[in-house]
This record gives sequence, structure tokens and C-alpha cells, in this order.
Amino acid sequence: MQNHWQDLRFRARRLMKQPIFSLIAVLALALSTGFTQVKTTAIPLDNPNELQPRNVKTEQAPYKGRKALRATDAAPANVADGIQLVILNKTEFQDGVIEIELTGEPGAAAGAGARGFVGVAFRVSPDAAKYECFYLRPTNGRADDQVRRNHSTQYISYPDFPWHRLRKEFPEKYESYVDLAPGEWTKVKIDA
Repeated sequence: MQNHWQDLRFRARRLMKQPIFSLIAVLALALSTGFTQVKTTAIPLDNPNELQPRNVKTEQAPYKGRKALRATDAAPANVADGIQLVILNKTEFQDGVIEIELTGEPGAAAGAGARGFVGVAFRVSPDAAKYECFYLRPTNGRADDQVRRNHSTQYISYPDFPWHRLRKEFPEKYESYVDLAPGEWTKVKIDA
């Protein structure tokens, strides 16, 4: 498995509703229902009591002049891709806009095929068994191979619609090119 979740800096702006579930992340956001209320919230990642690491090691670490939460893959070899998350407590999310600044790159011991995956999950079920996710493959952004570059960004709906199923059944619909550089901060805006 080549998922190496790295430094994440997270800010969320979203449409809030009455909560049903809590939040997850690669960083991740969960479900809610009820009446609509517009609310902008910044979520700090510097309180360990507000985070639930799942198959990742987390630590506060400055990165390129910014405070950051580093999340590094710590899953045993038998744990499937998609189970490496940091759940954020006390958040509700259904529909709205998520803004995040993140960076990812393969770990020092990663193989040549590592992509440095990093992203954000949202509409997460209470047990984290289901969620939607948007993520980046930073090493694809400037690859020599055009097909690989075209797979720089990815949307998935875990576990029913993983990347390989979406790529097979809906080619080029849930993946796209974006100019990325491994290890550089990237601003992402998700309208969910």
C-alpha cells in the first residue's frame, strides 16, 4: 500500500444543519440534516483531543513556515486503502463549501509508484465505513506521462465507488488534471 498522508492544514467553510453525525478526514466531514443555516467555521487541528487518528500517526509539525498537522500512514499491511483517516470531533457537515490547504508527498521509504495521496473526506457515516472524498495525487501533477497527469485529482464514494471502479465505469469523469507539485501547499475548494 502506497498511501502516505502527509502534512495537512485544514479550514472549512460550510452550510451547517442540525447534526446527525461527527466528522472524519483524510481530513473528513460528516452527515447532518435539518433546517439550513449558513455558518463559516475554521477548524484548528492543534488539539489532540479533537482528533481521532485511524491507521495514521499524527503530530504537530511546522511545514514551510506554517503550523501543520502531519498525518502519516501507520496502517498494518493487511489494512485496505481508504481506512487511513483523521476524524475531526464536534463537526457537522451536509452540503456546502469546504476550503482546505494541504500538501502531500511520498514518505522517504516509499516506492517509485507512491503518489503522496492527500485529501478530505466528507459526509462520513458514524462508524467511518462510508464517506465521500476528494483527494490529490501530488506526484502525478507534473509527471511526464499525460495519462498519469490526467489522474492528479480524484473523487470517490467509499466503499461502493472506489477510484478503480469509477475509472473503469466512468472514465475521465471523476478524475482530472491539475498542476501539482509534491510537498507544496495547495488550496482546494470543494463545493459539496
